[in-house]
Amino acid sequence: MSKFEINDAKRLIAKMQLNYGKKFADQWMGVSPEDLAAEMVNQYQGLNQADFVRGIERMKKEKWPPSIPEFRQWCESEHAAYKGKFAALANIEAWLCDRTIQITNAEKEAYNAVYSMFDQLKYCGNYEKQKFYAYEAFKDAYVEVVKDLLEKGIQQHIWVSPVAIDRKPEKEKEPVLTEEEKQKNAESAQFYLNQLRAVVKKGSRT
Repeated sequence: MSKFEINDAKRLIAKMQLNYGKKFADQWMGVSPEDLAAEMVNQYQGLNQADFVRGIERMKKEKWPPSIPEFRQWCESEHAAYKGKFAALANIEAWLCDRTIQITNAEKEAYNAVYSMFDQLKYCGNYEKQKFYAYEAFKDAYVEVVKDLLEKGIQQHIWVSPVAIDRKPEKEKEPVLTEEEKQKNAESAQFYLNQLRAVVKKGSRT
């Protein structure tokens, strides 16, 4: 495929509708099919037939429909590993309930970026509203994180929690004394020792 045209975009949209159903309709609510197809044509130039086959194969494995830039990432081989933002959010939701679930480097970085919003869910009054804002912020952050990682050439990988190091308390170091200080300490010790001997000697006479 040398050029991606409007009819190609319409066929791709139809395939996404079949794969995702209501999820696809909800994602693009308020956007006309013509505008969606036109933006796909604008962004998918330069991809070849093998690229689109790669993207469609990836689409078969994903539970959530991709954004327009995300689908291009699926098509390009070096980008193929990264999840879409909806799948990433679903994985973070599961991880928050069960920390044994594996998450990716991009998911963790995006979560870190909006951690305060998730943390505030514990205390907020209007939970559903705040949850919506937190989830939208996560998805936006995730897209930016993936973009940044790709620009740096960093591939998706499983995030591994840093191993906690059990630090033993260090022993208090003995002060280093100068020769003069040692001499004074010795003289003081001798003085108190002499005083003690005098007291003992006096007590033995009485």
